[in-house]
Amino acid sequence: MRCLTIQIPPQFVATFDRTEFLLRVRELGRSPEIDAFSEEGNHYLSFNFFTEMPARLWDDLQQNLYRHPEYGAIISQSSIAVCDGEQEADDYLLLHHFDPAEACVSLS
Repeated sequence: MRCLTIQIPPQFVATFDRTEFLLRVRELGRSPEIDAFSEEGNHYLSFNFFTEMPARLWDDLQQNLYRHPEYGAIISQSSIAVCDGEQEADDYLLLHHFDPAEACVSLS
């Protein structure tokens, strides 16, 4: 089982519309595990999707979130998407970063 996570960095948490995001992912038949916590004055928000088919899930999320005509600009500019490696010791794979200068990988 792999975990694909969409993280909302602290600088975007206050303005991020969690309800709209959840409505959009639930349209895909997904209900993520939500991690929301504060540490040293910073608020963190992550949506964790557990799957046996991370490439298929990532394709669905890209199509319905990141490439959406209106919502794509919102989520693309305020999130980081990662997928954990297949082995416990593996690092995560960076799939999307709000900073386009960050190098991302593909699951395809």
